[in-house]
Amino acid sequence: MAEAARGLAERKIVVTGANTGIGRATAEQLAARGASAILAWRSEDKTRPVLESIRAAGGDASFVRLDLGSFASAREAAKRVLASGAPIDVLINNAGLAGGRGVTADGFELTFGTNHLGPSSSLRSSCRASAPPRARAS
Repeated sequence: MAEAARGLAERKIVVTGANTGIGRATAEQLAARGASAILAWRSEDKTRPVLESIRAAGGDASFVRLDLGSFASAREAAKRVLASGAPIDVLINNAGLAGGRGVTADGFELTFGTNHLGPSSSLRSSCRASAPPRARAS
């Protein structure tokens, strides 16, 4: 376990949909292992309990507003994450929805736009901006 902790120290990891379920558990475990967890979701209020839980356990966590149904929101989230100056090491696209009806802010069918187009447009460009991949000594 100590080896895993060293491997995640100082890693910047973005997790979408980290306010509940698998996303929350993922963010909490990554932070517990030394990563800087960035929780990307639509609602800061709904994400606040996760942020508080991670911080209370001594982990590093922050929030960035992200609506995967809006390309403008995705671009703004990417800009905010990159503004910190540190590269994104990992992007975990966990957010999604099922059974919703309607269209995204950009006019795509809601489920397809949110689950497929949103994650591919969201912070992927930020990960590319973090290139080239960096080797880290254990």
